[in-house]
Amino acid sequence: MAAAAAMRSSHYTSSMLTRDTMATYRSVIGYTVGGSKKSTLQLFKEELKEILKLGIPICTTLLLENVTSLITVLFLTSLGSLQLAAGTLAATICNTTGFSMGISLLTAVDTLSAHANGAGKFKRMGVIAQRAFWVINIFVFPVVGIWLSFQPLMTLLKYDEAVVSEGFKYIVVMIPGFIIALWFDVLMRFLQSM
Repeated sequence: MAAAAAMRSSHYTSSMLTRDTMATYRSVIGYTVGGSKKSTLQLFKEELKEILKLGIPICTTLLLENVTSLITVLFLTSLGSLQLAAGTLAATICNTTGFSMGISLLTAVDTLSAHANGAGKFKRMGVIAQRAFWVINIFVFPVVGIWLSFQPLMTLLKYDEAVVSEGFKYIVVMIPGFIIALWFDVLMRFLQSM
């Protein structure tokens, strides 16, 4: 008797799962969504509109971040070949030793903030952002030390003295921009996760 009841119970559960699965399938392929019939094309258009609403500001931000290096190169070409060589060498040093490593450190902010936001732990998001600021502020010191030793290192590697001298000027000017760019990146990642 107990076995028959268990079979009826399992049959009922499996038929409920099948009905729920079919309802989900129908809503996905466009039979009914929210009580009204929508075609797959209409669902696609709505989804595309939502993606563009979220994606266009992010793409614009990333584009504007990268335009600054293009503008720098354009200005350096108008100054002369010495300045272009020095700026390119200095920008390469800055990008490889500073910006790429700093932004790599901040990739955790995306994941951690998004998880905290999804769980409704908004105070935790603030703590994550504060810790990211501390990590970046500590990270900046050794990088700036490497940048300030640029001139002796490049001279030791037998680079042209004029190029190294001009490149060092570029690096000294980049130090405040480096710190601010990493702070901006923390804020950008924090706000994107909301």
